[in-house]
Amino acid sequence: MVSNPNERHSIFERLNHPEREERQRMKERKMLILRNILNAIFMLLAAATMIGIWAFPEYTNQWYIIGLIAVCIKIVEVMFRMPGMKKYKK
Repeated sequence: MVSNPNERHSIFERLNHPEREERQRMKERKMLILRNILNAIFMLLAAATMIGIWAFPEYTNQWYIIGLIAVCIKIVEVMFRMPGMKKYKK
């Protein structure tokens, strides 16, 4: 049962325009691919940082900078997950 009138409008809108739903699905898929790429870069940089600090302690400051870059990449990826960051057209 639909209790929210906006939900009911959304359901009718989706039924009247199924092509919009397909476009939305494609946008979400592209966003997922981008997020996966950012996550992979983050994991590689984070692992390299941990290994680098352990294996080459004389370059600790440089490894910390690489670690900070990894964290910045992760922050960008998390921002893409936030529902408030998406722009909805009405």
